[in-house]
Amino acid sequence: MTNQVVILDEAHNIEDSSREASSFSVSQAQLLDAMQDLETVGWYYWHCTSILLFYDMQVHPQGKN
Repeated sequence: MTNQVVILDEAHNIEDSSREASSFSVSQAQLLDAMQDLETVGWYYWHCTSILLFYDMQVHPQGKN
Protein backbone atom coordinates (compact mmCIF):
# COMPACT_ATOMS: atom_id res chain seq x y z
CA MET A 1 0.00 0.00 0.00
CA THR A 2 1.41 3.33 -1.00
CA ASN A 3 0.20 6.68 0.32
CA GLN A 4 -2.59 5.02 2.29
CA VAL A 5 -3.75 5.47 5.84
CA VAL A 6 -5.28 2.52 7.68
CA ILE A 7 -7.30 3.15 10.81
CA LEU A 8 -8.04 0.14 12.97
CA ASP A 9 -10.95 0.51 15.33
CA GLU A 10 -10.57 -1.84 18.29
CA ALA A 11 -7.02 -2.72 17.24
CA HIS A 12 -6.67 -4.88 20.35
CA ASN A 13 -8.81 -7.48 18.52
CA ILE A 14 -6.70 -7.59 15.34
CA GLU A 15 -4.48 -10.43 16.56
CA ASP A 16 -7.40 -12.73 17.43
CA SER A 17 -9.26 -11.81 14.24
CA SER A 18 -6.22 -12.62 12.12
CA ARG A 19 -5.75 -15.95 13.85
CA GLU A 20 -9.41 -16.90 13.38
CA ALA A 21 -9.36 -15.89 9.71
CA SER A 22 -6.44 -18.20 8.94
CA SER A 23 -7.58 -21.29 10.85
CA PHE A 24 -10.38 -23.79 10.54
CA SER A 25 -11.68 -26.90 12.18
CA VAL A 26 -13.07 -30.11 10.74
CA SER A 27 -15.42 -32.46 12.50
CA GLN A 28 -15.12 -36.23 12.47
CA ALA A 29 -18.38 -36.43 10.48
CA GLN A 30 -16.93 -34.13 7.81
CA LEU A 31 -13.81 -36.30 7.55
CA LEU A 32 -15.90 -39.45 7.22
CA ASP A 33 -18.01 -37.81 4.49
CA ALA A 34 -14.84 -36.79 2.63
CA MET A 35 -13.46 -40.34 2.88
CA GLN A 36 -16.70 -41.77 1.46
CA ASP A 37 -16.63 -39.25 -1.38
CA LEU A 38 -13.04 -40.24 -2.22
CA GLU A 39 -13.95 -43.93 -2.16
CA THR A 40 -16.82 -43.21 -4.57
CA VAL A 41 -14.55 -41.28 -6.91
CA GLY A 42 -12.03 -44.12 -6.78
CA TRP A 43 -14.74 -46.66 -7.59
CA TYR A 44 -15.91 -44.68 -10.63
CA TYR A 45 -12.33 -44.10 -11.78
CA TRP A 46 -11.51 -47.82 -11.60
CA HIS A 47 -14.66 -48.84 -13.45
CA CYS A 48 -14.34 -46.16 -16.13
CA THR A 49 -10.70 -47.05 -16.70
CA SER A 50 -11.63 -50.73 -17.04
CA ILE A 51 -14.33 -49.92 -19.59
CA LEU A 52 -11.99 -47.69 -21.59
CA LEU A 53 -9.26 -50.35 -21.61
CA PHE A 54 -11.76 -52.99 -22.76
CA TYR A 55 -13.00 -50.66 -25.53
CA ASP A 56 -9.43 -49.91 -26.61
CA MET A 57 -8.62 -53.64 -26.82
CA GLN A 58 -11.71 -54.16 -29.03
CA VAL A 59 -10.84 -51.28 -31.34
CA HIS A 60 -7.08 -51.97 -31.44
CA PRO A 61 -6.51 -55.72 -30.96
CA GLN A 62 -2.92 -56.80 -30.30
CA GLY A 63 -0.97 -57.44 -33.50
CA LYS A 64 -3.45 -55.58 -35.74
CA ASN A 65 -3.23 -51.93 -36.78
